Amino acid sequence: MKQHLYTCCRCGIEQRTSIDIEGPPIGWALVTYRRDNLRWLDGDQGEQMVERTTLTTHACSGCSVSVLAFLEKTASSRSEIDSAFDDGGVP
Repeated sequence: MKQHLYTCCRCGIEQRTSIDIEGPPIGWALVTYRRDNLRWLDGDQGEQMVERTTLTTHACSGCSVSVLAFLEKTASSRSEIDSAFDDGGVP
């Protein structure tokens, strides 16, 4: 039988779900943070391009409230938010 393995980003607890269940285990939070950065091509007067970074992690039912509180408190600190996500903010 195939399973999905989910790990809480805060406490590290792991939980498996069967392959036919879409998304994290019941009671867990799926946390997604999206950042859009405007970048100039060819100097300041060139064309503009939007770079989008999307970070996703999971939090167990016991940690989901504290993860949300952390994100709301540190919303302006890019490095702290990046380090809170599973992939470390790598685009």
